[in-house]
This record gives sequence, C-alpha cells and structure tokens, in this order.
Amino acid sequence: MKRFKIKLRVYGALNCFITPKKRYRPFCYYGKGHPSIKDTLEAVGIPHPEINVILADGRSIDFSSPTVDRTFIEVFPAHARVTTCRVHLLQPKILKFPRFICDVHLGKLSRHLRLFGFDTLYENCLSDHQIVKQADEEGRIVLSRDIGLLKHKKIESGYFIRHIYAEKQFREVVRRYELMNRFQPFGRCLDCNDKIVRIAKAKVFHQLPDIVKRVHKHFFQCQGCHHVYWRGTHFDRLNRLVAQYAKNTVSKK
Repeated sequence: MKRFKIKLRVYGALNCFITPKKRYRPFCYYGKGHPSIKDTLEAVGIPHPEINVILADGRSIDFSSPTVDRTFIEVFPAHARVTTCRVHLLQPKILKFPRFICDVHLGKLSRHLRLFGFDTLYENCLSDHQIVKQADEEGRIVLSRDIGLLKHKKIESGYFIRHIYAEKQFREVVRRYELMNRFQPFGRCLDCNDKIVRIAKAKVFHQLPDIVKRVHKHFFQCQGCHHVYWRGTHFDRLNRLVAQYAKNTVSKK
C-alpha cells in the first residue's frame, strides 16, 4: 500500500487534541493509502466538528479532499483569522438560537444552558448512537467530553468540552457559539427542557403547597412535565446565579 508524508501545523484551540511536543509548530505525519483529509486529521486526533478551515499549501480545501503526499497542511479552529487566501469554511453558520444535545457526562452543563433559555437535550441513559441520531434528525450541536463520539461521520456540528466544572463549561459554550446576547433566562424547564409559560393560579391551585397558595400570585408551568414554578427563594437563588454567570462570562472572554 502506498505511503505518504505530510507536514502539519495546528492552530489555536485545536492544539489540545495533539501531543504536547507537536503543539504550535509544524510536524510530520506519516500514513498509508488514499484517505480523505478528514480521515487523516481525525487519525491525528482532531475531531472534524472542531475544524473550520484547512489549507493545503496555502489553498483552502474541504473534508473530502484527498491527502496528498508532501503537502503542507494547516488546520484552523472556529473564529481563527485566516487572511492568506479566500477560505472555505467547514462549519455551519451559527444559528441565532442554536439547539444542543449533551452526552451523558454533561448533565450539569445541560441545566445551565436550559437556565439561560437554550434548547438542550440531555438524558443520562442516552447511548452514543441515540445522540448521533437525534443530532442528525433535529440539527442539534453535540456537546461532548468524548472525542471518539465527535469523530462520528454523521455529526455535522459539535464541540469538545475542555473543562470539567459546569460553570467553566458554560462559559466555553457561550464563547464558542457567541451566545452572550441571546440569553433568555427561565424560559425552559431545568428538568425536561420544554418551554415554561405563565399560567393562571386557579389552574394549578390544587398542585400548590398551602403556604404558596397564601403568599404567591404569579405562576408558571412547564408545557412538557407540567412542573409548576413560582418566584420563591429558589427563583431568587437562580436569579443571582444568572446575574453572576452573565457578569463572569463577559469579564472572562
């Protein structure tokens, strides 16, 4: 089988996917056969949803392009500035209100995204196959801590979550998908992700604790699981969290 040798240079955040000795500098990669550049880059360790621009000897190429022997390949993440030529962007344009699906390791992140109004699917029993299927059918962005999952050929949009703490994960996603001006707090149920709407007190009166019946006048209900919300101490705590996260996300861009 024919062998090939290419020189690679990986830019920006994509360096986290390669070994430390190869980061931020050109290095050689050896392979065999006639793989697409997508397959070659994933063999190096970079999942394709993280790649936005590929240059081959200064010329912009797409994922289906063949890997050509003795080519200099440069690989760029989202938001990277490439000014040497007209480039072909490989990632879809970010929607105004993107829809997400989280893998089984990101339950806390899913609740944070829902708290700020973003449509985010999560179940702790979803298999990789189910995640890929739902993402493909519903046009959702896959958020994952599993690099192997993000390499699946049917995933068009995805992001590898670098941090392990939910607050930092949330800030990552906000920056990556430019969500700062799209917050809609308290618009979605933290438990099931469906929309929350205002509802008359009389319609949910039978579901309320006695003290809540006496103290509160305004109520909201999830259209999916029918959970009833009111502006009590839990709401005040979440409101402070929203304000804190909004401030931290801006200051730590």
